[in-house]
Amino acid sequence: MQIPSNYIDGIINDNARLQRENTELQREILKYKNAGCSNKDHISLLSEIENKDKKLEKRDRIINNRMGLIVTLYSGKIDQIDELKQEINKLLMERMDTLVEENNRLKSDLDKKNQIMNENLQSLYCSLLEEHSKLKSKLETITSFDEELKSLKSKNKKMKKKKESLETKYALLISNHDEKEKEIQEIKEKLSVYEKAESKTPFKNIVLESKIIDYISFKTINDWIDNSKNYSFKIIYRASNNRFSTQSFHSACDGKGSTITLIEATDGCVFGGYNSQFWNSNGKWYGDNKCFIFTLVNKHGIKPTKYLPDPTKKCYVYCGSSTGPSFGFEDINILGQKGNQSFPCTYIDTTGKGISTLTPSKEFIIKDYEVYQCLED
Repeated sequence: MQIPSNYIDGIINDNARLQRENTELQREILKYKNAGCSNKDHISLLSEIENKDKKLEKRDRIINNRMGLIVTLYSGKIDQIDELKQEINKLLMERMDTLVEENNRLKSDLDKKNQIMNENLQSLYCSLLEEHSKLKSKLETITSFDEELKSLKSKNKKMKKKKESLETKYALLISNHDEKEKEIQEIKEKLSVYEKAESKTPFKNIVLESKIIDYISFKTINDWIDNSKNYSFKIIYRASNNRFSTQSFHSACDGKGSTITLIEATDGCVFGGYNSQFWNSNGKWYGDNKCFIFTLVNKHGIKPTKYLPDPTKKCYVYCGSSTGPSFGFEDINILGQKGNQSFPCTYIDTTGKGISTLTPSKEFIIKDYEVYQCLED
């Protein structure tokens, strides 16, 4: 049973009041005992003292009873408080155990995640090292090609000088009737040797006139067309030199046989296509399955890749009098200095990047584009 706190406070206040009254009565009794008086007064005083003694005894009993009640009440409260303390301590211990267990679980999960993250970072680091090694190897290969090209150019210059010298000597010998026929024949033989050496010089077919790609990319395109043959690539149209005029394109490129078109967008992407037949202004789709498009530089880091046409679709290339070179059903479409692309459509996406393969967006601005005539050596 719960006892209201105001009830206990009332008992305590009453007890204090009774104690004060008891003290005052005792003082009065002592005063009367010490005072001298007549018999009548004395009897009356004693009677009054006895009455007050009885009141004191009664009040002492009341005080003692109430003190006992207070002790009993507070004793019960102390037991309840102890029980509550024990329950609280028990709950705290249980909660502490739960928190410790939860903390251990979270620590274990964190350790596992840290381990997985470290493994992933290690794997990524190894991949980056491997990619760095590949790029370094490619750079060394390109450097080697550059050095070889410089060496070949130097040799070609020397051979040309020797050829010019021999031609000069030959001309002098022809003009000089006094020279011996034998010497003329020797010079002819030497000249023939140098001409044969010049004709066998590697990369003769690569024309380094492009402002968009280098000779390695020309060699790659050569192999895409037919790796069993060597081609010379003759530039017949550069858009920036002709104000991106469609009329100029047709005037320069129509009826010139197979060509490659190189496109550089203002975002840095380089791509294009190969038309195995000649361009025209008929405004129709045509071509054959030898046509293809390609990417050389893109935002995905895809290496130079050739994309072949879907054999079920026949719209390989398109060209009308008001358009520039176009490949597929708008896989690549050029209109002046603007372009748009819907790859893959006619041509098959083998690298999985879809419409953002050639350029990040469907529409793009052309920095420049070049058309080269493909001449088989």
